[in-house]
Amino acid sequence: VRQASLAPQLKRDAAARKTDRARPAERDADEVRSRMASLQRGWQRGREENAAGDDAGSGTAPRRRTKGDGR
Repeated sequence: VRQASLAPQLKRDAAARKTDRARPAERDADEVRSRMASLQRGWQRGREENAAGDDAGSGTAPRRRTKGDGR
């Protein structure tokens, strides 16, 4: 028996599972463009900060140097 060890809610047939799936949310083209532009700006900002060097306002604390074995 193929589905003998499955939880009862998982034993339904494939057709019933397909009808249970919700349709993905429809997004406005302007919303998608805005999100993609924001993503690209973030990548560009990261590239610029990386090119400027480690100490150029990376927004993180400076790396601490430890004595001994580095722990």
